[in-house]
Amino acid sequence: MPTPYESYVEEQIAPMLERDEQVRYKVFMVKQPGLLWQILLVGGLLLFLMTKAYFVVVTNRRLIIMRTKQGFIKPAMVNLGVEEIPLPTVQKVTSSGIANNRSMTFHKTDGSKLTLRIAPWSKQFPDNKAMLEELPGTLTQGQLTS
Repeated sequence: MPTPYESYVEEQIAPMLERDEQVRYKVFMVKQPGLLWQILLVGGLLLFLMTKAYFVVVTNRRLIIMRTKQGFIKPAMVNLGVEEIPLPTVQKVTSSGIANNRSMTFHKTDGSKLTLRIAPWSKQFPDNKAMLEELPGTLTQGQLTS
């Protein structure tokens, strides 16, 4: 049974999906300063203000990145805009970090990178852990696009 967050994301992206496009992962990710800055700013309003929140959907064709608002405890169910990244433009995905503060970096073929943090222990998005463990290998091997 999907969580309320998963249902919200499904409802938002359903009209965007192309024919035969299949959703692989629905996750919540944030863009934050690096771990050193997080330690220095722990509990600080500045860290909260520097954090950007996203619902990320990975399909067999693209990444759909939906901006949302981050509350003090959990994300808001609001769509502030969508960015799409075709999977063929993602050369590889790497992961790093420890415990529940992990990050994934999407390396694009044009040399640019997008690094987002992901919490694998999330209860609102059970796909977080699976995506963190599976996506780097499957995307590099081209399995998602098949």
